[in-house]
Amino acid sequence: MKNKKLANKILVFLFLGFGIITLFRIFILDNFNVRMLSFTIEAALVGGIADWFAVTALFNKPLGFPWHTAIIPKNRDKVIESVSVMVESELLSPKFLEGKINEIHIIDLLIAYIDKHDTKKSIAKLIAKYGQEAIGKINSNEIAGYIEAFLKNKIKSTKISLKLKMLVDWAIKNGEYDNFLEKIIDELIVFIKKDSTREEIYNILNDVVQKRKSETNGLKQMLLELSLDIAQGTNSLNLKDAAISIQETLLQILINMKDKNDPMYIRLDEMLKENIKKMETDLVIINSVENWKEEIISKIQLKEELQKLIDGTIKITANLPAELESHNTEWSTSSNVKIIKWLLIQVNRYWLNFKQDEKIKKWLEAYIKENIMKVLNAEHHLVGTMVKETLNTFTNEALNEFIESKAGNDLHWIRINGSIVGAVVGVILYLFVNLFYGPVVAPIIRGWFSM
Repeated sequence: MKNKKLANKILVFLFLGFGIITLFRIFILDNFNVRMLSFTIEAALVGGIADWFAVTALFNKPLGFPWHTAIIPKNRDKVIESVSVMVESELLSPKFLEGKINEIHIIDLLIAYIDKHDTKKSIAKLIAKYGQEAIGKINSNEIAGYIEAFLKNKIKSTKISLKLKMLVDWAIKNGEYDNFLEKIIDELIVFIKKDSTREEIYNILNDVVQKRKSETNGLKQMLLELSLDIAQGTNSLNLKDAAISIQETLLQILINMKDKNDPMYIRLDEMLKENIKKMETDLVIINSVENWKEEIISKIQLKEELQKLIDGTIKITANLPAELESHNTEWSTSSNVKIIKWLLIQVNRYWLNFKQDEKIKKWLEAYIKENIMKVLNAEHHLVGTMVKETLNTFTNEALNEFIESKAGNDLHWIRINGSIVGAVVGVILYLFVNLFYGPVVAPIIRGWFSM
């Protein structure tokens, strides 16, 4: 906080300078130049004290002054509510999230997951286990109907939210999660830099001030409006400057968050992972995913293709012993039933065809993303809730320390500016009064009144 130390040193220097120049005028010399220096130091001192009071009043009660001070702690609920609404409706709006989701290649992630040896082995075991139960059925139509019904019932009885969580965990393990988070931060940096964002921050601050004014009446309201007018007129409280400072602070926070060791990045990472874990327990999220699953199941028709596959299998099973013994596929199982081995070969072929079919992959990608957006739109209010819960964990002292650690240098530079501006204005006023108003304007005015 080097600017704070500098501002304090300047204020002390001005106090001492004012005392010294006053004694100098009394006991040694009191001419034009000395009086101008005295007036300049006095104006700089007033500006420095006023801005010290204004900056301190944001966080605490300077000199115990109770009226319209400690602004941030007193209005923390309003600020937190406004920030959560801005994040939910602007920073992480459904449109923004849709754009980020569209950048993720879900099918590629799914293919990479299924192509893992352990995953293929698990799928092969599942096919072998339930395929043998259907071998004894001769009627291919009945078998196809049975397999279709079984698969659909199996999917219905499976908590897809748990599987999705496993997929997200895999993405985290393989680095896709960090890339997604980094892209979100980059987009937020672009958003924060916009002039419209600064205007929105200004509107939030202005709304807080206006609401505070509307909540008072009578003498208190008059004093509040008078103090606000004086503060804005002396530049002690400039909402536009405050909006710029907050915008720059937010931008710096986001830039710092590109470092994975940054405390805010770590907190965001922990918060997101905590909510991913809720996919196991949060009934609202689970029900939304299950409804999505039911919709997909209702649209998938497998019976006709399964019947063709079964008919073909029955016809060629007797002629496949050599091929089955020599064929090597990752979709392997310990089953000794030839038809199961043949079925796994077909699964492998279909899988390879699927990976090469860009048209079906694009359709499936679009369909999955469409339904993900349905879930997001239904549960989007949780974004604001997450922000609000995070900010509410800060005590008033912690909130003050956090804001001052990020924006303190800029805020204390305001104090330095106050002293500088005060000194400049003091020189200008002194010269105006003594070189123009006194010798020129005042005699004219006195001449008017003496006529």
